[in-house]
Amino acid sequence: MPDIGENGLTRGAAIDVAARLAAQDFLLLEDRIAVIRDPEEEEVGGIIIPEQSRGKPIRGTCVMVGDMVQNDISVGDRVAFTKYRPTRFQLPLMGGDNVQVEVMHVADVYIRWGRM
Repeated sequence: MPDIGENGLTRGAAIDVAARLAAQDFLLLEDRIAVIRDPEEEEVGGIIIPEQSRGKPIRGTCVMVGDMVQNDISVGDRVAFTKYRPTRFQLPLMGGDNVQVEVMHVADVYIRWGRM
């Protein structure tokens, strides 16, 4: 099974991001997960399509798991989630990089796949 998700974020890359966040003492609390969202097509034939009208499920790769999440979801899992609940954060990584993650309750994830 290939290690690359539809967004090009590999399981190894997700684990690397998780390790870099943990090394900086970022800690996700309770039953929340942090996801890097897949990129979405924003333009079709020169017309910008609003996010609400796209009709595609929102998907991403899990990079952090809160301490109260059981074995339901782990770092590197691919997930689909509701578009109404996530909170977006821009987190600084060592070396000057930033990563944008979306934090949500695990209950807002409605499907998980990609566990090896």
